[in-house]
Amino acid sequence: MRVARGSGTPAICHCDSCVRAQRHFGVEATQAEGVAVYQTTPDRFVIDAGAGHLGLARLSPKGSYRWYAKCCGTQLGVSSTTPRFAFFSPVQSIFETTDALGPIRTHAHVPQPGGGLKHTRLTPAIVGLMARSLSALTSGRWRQTPFFDIETRQPVAEVEILPKDAGRG
Repeated sequence: MRVARGSGTPAICHCDSCVRAQRHFGVEATQAEGVAVYQTTPDRFVIDAGAGHLGLARLSPKGSYRWYAKCCGTQLGVSSTTPRFAFFSPVQSIFETTDALGPIRTHAHVPQPGGGLKHTRLTPAIVGLMARSLSALTSGRWRQTPFFDIETRQPVAEVEILPKDAGRG
């Protein structure tokens, strides 16, 4: 697997969903540490081999799509539930090296002492995500995705809704 250099935003997400997904797929994660991701579009993400092993899970019936490799249970990343909103954030742990992705400057949903959440450089990440997605939509690049059948606009794998306690604890 590889991603086009300079095609996204490296970030660490500390939200409950990202942490739970990592735990569910066998990777230790805490909200304090968060999960390193790379916000990009599906056309910039290449699966060199094994696309037939794509699995798809959701933490809830309306949650984001969590893509994984069925053969080894490795989480690949999170996407929107529709191909026209071209968004994919692979977890950085799937790459041999993350040097080409650039430094992490964005932290989202960081838990604070006494409650509440804090974000660091979230606005540039959101603007970048929306600009990349809009560019993919208007150029037609949204059709270049390993995750959806473009004719039916359905995911290429059957959606599995994970148990409510998946990744907790």
